[in-house]
Amino acid sequence: MKYKNNFKIQFITDRAGRISKAYNVFLDKKSPGHDGLQISHAIPSKFLINQEGIIVWQYIGTKTDRPSIELIVEAIEKYL
Repeated sequence: MKYKNNFKIQFITDRAGRISKAYNVFLDKKSPGHDGLQISHAIPSKFLINQEGIIVWQYIGTKTDRPSIELIVEAIEKYL
């Protein structure tokens, strides 16, 4: 997505869960809302953080609700 749209921003993947825990979007089996069936995981979410470190846009989804690529591109163009 970054290269296809020629964005000059950094994308981060959080496989270890450190960032999702810091942003309070990580579920483990003790978390309210965890279905008890899956392993620990992050809630599908996207954050845009500006150069000053401020979250300027966020999308916290659900197990079946994720933002469209178009919505993300629109947010990047609007806020960054």
